[in-house]
Amino acid sequence: VECQLLELLILSEEARKHKTFVRLMQELKELLECEWKDQGKYSSVFAPRNFTDRVVRDYFTIIGTITSTPLGADLMDELSAGVSGNATTRLLLNLCTRPARLDITKTIVSSLHYEATHDNREILQVVLTAREPSLRRSATQHLLHLCRAGTAGFADWGIDSLVTQLNDVDDSVVLMALDILLEALDIDDYLNAAVMRNPTQRLSQLSKKAPLPLVDPDDTNQRIAAAAHDMLLRFAGHNQGVQWLQDLPRDSQGGDLRGWISVEIEEWDSSKNIKYVEQVEAELVNVLRNDMWDGPDAGAAGVELKHVALPTHLYGQLGATANGCQLLRQTVGKLEKWGSLLDGVDAEHDSNGQGRHASDRELRAALWVIGHVGASADGWSVLNDTVGDVMKTISQMATSSPVLSLRGTCLYIVGMLSTTAAAREHLV
Repeated sequence: VECQLLELLILSEEARKHKTFVRLMQELKELLECEWKDQGKYSSVFAPRNFTDRVVRDYFTIIGTITSTPLGADLMDELSAGVSGNATTRLLLNLCTRPARLDITKTIVSSLHYEATHDNREILQVVLTAREPSLRRSATQHLLHLCRAGTAGFADWGIDSLVTQLNDVDDSVVLMALDILLEALDIDDYLNAAVMRNPTQRLSQLSKKAPLPLVDPDDTNQRIAAAAHDMLLRFAGHNQGVQWLQDLPRDSQGGDLRGWISVEIEEWDSSKNIKYVEQVEAELVNVLRNDMWDGPDAGAAGVELKHVALPTHLYGQLGATANGCQLLRQTVGKLEKWGSLLDGVDAEHDSNGQGRHASDRELRAALWVIGHVGASADGWSVLNDTVGDVMKTISQMATSSPVLSLRGTCLYIVGMLSTTAAAREHLV
C-alpha cells in the first residue's frame, strides 16, 4: 500500500512539493550515504544485526518503487540537498560492490525495477559481473524472476545478459543461465532475441563438456552439455537459427568443418531417433510407476499422474521453418527411409502379434519423426511431397495394430498431425 501511495505522489506535481514527501526523499538518500560512509546518525540502520528485520529491508523496496521511473529517480536526486544528478544510482552501485555486505547487494538487486530506467539495469549488470560467484548466481537467478514476470524490454537487455552469462567462469552460473534461456525460448520474442545474438559457437563448446546423453543428473558438466545441446536444437526451430547452425563447424578444433546441423541430422538418422523413443518411453514408465498402481493408495480415485513433456526433436524443429524444410528436402532420403518403415507394418509381426523388438522400436521412431515433421503446415507439405499420405496408414495402425505400444504412439502422432488443417482433411 505504501509503495502504491508513493507511485501516486510521484505523479502528482502538488504532492511532490509537499514537505513530508521532500523530507522522505532526503532521509532515504541520507540513509544510503550513512551506510556507504559508515558514519552519521543512520549508520547503524542497515547493520547486519538489524538487516534480518524485514522492515529494515523494506527501505530498499521503497527506494526501488521511487526509482522505478525516470521521474522518481530524478526527484530523489533533486530533493536531496547537496548532491548532483544520478547520485542515487552511484550510491546504490557503491553499496553493491562491497564484498563485506552481500546481503545488501542481493536485497538491492531484488528490490529495484528494471522496466523503464537504464540506471537500474546498469546496477544489475554490475552485480552480474561481480567478483563473488554467489552474487553472480543471485543476480542470474533474479533474471529468471524478471523473465517469468514478462518484464518490459526483457527481450532486449535480459536475454542479452543471459547470453553473456554463458561465458561465466563459474559452471553453476553457466548452468543457471542455460536453464533460464531454455525456459525463455518458449516465448517467440525471447527466441528471436537469443538467436539474433548468435551464441552458437559458445553453445557448441559447452555441449562438448561431457559425453551425451545425460547419465548422472548430479554431474554439472553433463547437465551443461545436455542443456547446451538442447538449446542448439531449439535454435534449429528458428529460420535464422538454421542458417547459423549450417555455418557452424561441428568441431573446428578437431578439424571437423562440416556444418553442425548436417552432422546432427546424420546422428539422428543413425541412432538418436531410436534413443528418442527410449527416452520418451522411459519417462512414461517412471510416471506410471506411482502410487496409483503399486502404492498403498493403488487404484484410489483422484491420484494425479505427472505430465511427460516431449523432448526437443530435431526433425520437428526443422519442419517448423522455411530453411529447415529446405534442408529436409535436400536430405529427402532420410524422410523417405523413415516413411518406408510404415509400409507393410503387418509383416513385422507374426500371428501371435509378437514382433521383433528392434523393428517395433524403429517403427515407433519413424512415427515420432513423421509426427514431429508434420506438426506444422510447412512440415506437412514436405511430408506429402516426400512420403505421401501417411495419415491413413497411421490411423489404421492406431486401431488395428496388435502391439499396444504402437497403438498408443499412433494415437499421439495422429494428434500431433491434426494440429494443421491440411492434415485434418486427410484424417476425415
